[in-house]
Amino acid sequence: MKHTTRTLIIIAILILTLLLSYGLKTSETVPEKNNGMENEPASISESYKSQEFNFSLRYPSDWGVSDQAILAMTPAVNVYKIKTGSTTIPLTHHDNETNVSVFPNGIPTEGLFAPAREVDFDPGFAYTADSMLFLKDDGVPFAAYIRPANPPDNWGEAGFIWVRARISNLETKCVDESGETIPEERCDPLTDDHQILWSGTIDERDWEEAKKILRSMEFANS
Repeated sequence: MKHTTRTLIIIAILILTLLLSYGLKTSETVPEKNNGMENEPASISESYKSQEFNFSLRYPSDWGVSDQAILAMTPAVNVYKIKTGSTTIPLTHHDNETNVSVFPNGIPTEGLFAPAREVDFDPGFAYTADSMLFLKDDGVPFAAYIRPANPPDNWGEAGFIWVRARISNLETKCVDESGETIPEERCDPLTDDHQILWSGTIDERDWEEAKKILRSMEFANS
C-alpha cells in the first residue's frame, strides 16, 4: 500500500511538472518578425520613354508622369508621387512634392538654397562634379541635383535631373554664421554669411523610390 501511494505521488508530481512546463512555454511571447517591408520601395513596374529628349525610365504604379513644359523654351518631364489632393503641374525644383524631374535645358531661375554636400549614392550613371545633395537641418538629404556626365546630344548645357522628397511640416529659417535667426527681409542666402535651414520630416520610402527611378534611367544619343 505504501509502495502504491508513493508511486501515485511520483506520477502526480510528474504530471504537475509537465503541465507547468507546457503552461510556461505556451505563455511565452513570440516577437513579431520585422522584415522591413513597410519601408521597402515599391516595384518600378511602369515605363516611360521620351522620344524628344532621348531617355527612358521606369517608375512605380502609384506615380504619374507629365511632360508639360514650364515655359516655351523650358521643357520638363515630371515623374511624381500621386497623392490625395491636387498636384500642380508642371513641377519645378522649388515645389515641395516627391518627384524625379528631367529639365533638358535647365530652368532659368535661381537654384535651391539649403546646406549641400557631394552625392553619396550611385545614381546608376556617371555624373558631373557639381552634382549635389541638399540637406535638412538634421543632415538628412531631401533633394538632389544631378547632371549626367554624358547626357543626350540634344540636351542643353544647363540640363539636369532633380530628385526631391516631400517634406511634411516644412519650416525654413535664415541664420547667420553664429546660428542666429535673421528676419526674412534681411536674409541674403547668396552671401557666405547667411544660409537657409529646412526642417520637417520626409518619408524614407519616397526617397528610396525616387532614387530607384533615377537608377533606372537610360540615355541615348539623338
